[in-house]
Amino acid sequence: MSFSSPWWMNLVYPFCHASVWHLLANVWMLLSLVVRCRARVRHLLLAYAVAASVPSVDMGWWSVVDATPTVGASGMVFALLGMVSLHARRPWRYHLIIALQMALPMLCPWMHINARLHLYCYLLAIILYGAFRKRG
Repeated sequence: MSFSSPWWMNLVYPFCHASVWHLLANVWMLLSLVVRCRARVRHLLLAYAVAASVPSVDMGWWSVVDATPTVGASGMVFALLGMVSLHARRPWRYHLIIALQMALPMLCPWMHINARLHLYCYLLAIILYGAFRKRG
């Protein structure tokens, strides 16, 4: 996905992958979150909506979409991780671990990981899921 991509790319990019290893890593994380955290269909749909909502407008340094095309379901993974954070026993520790994982690609740009997209999906999922989740 890039600035010159057609609008429909926001809907299909989570199903594209840069390599077999990228696909396997995303599938492993999604399955782990679904099985371990008992994610329901509504959680997966919210994660998909968050990932597909990535803004493709230029916002300067903070632009979520950069010159490197973004592919894969990692936005969905980070959205699910954001939802899980609201159920963590030690939320500050959980957020710290996720923040360290997101900081590494920001400090190592040669890794070609769109960490801003991950951060966007993580934070938006916390906001949306926090606002609409069933309390109980």
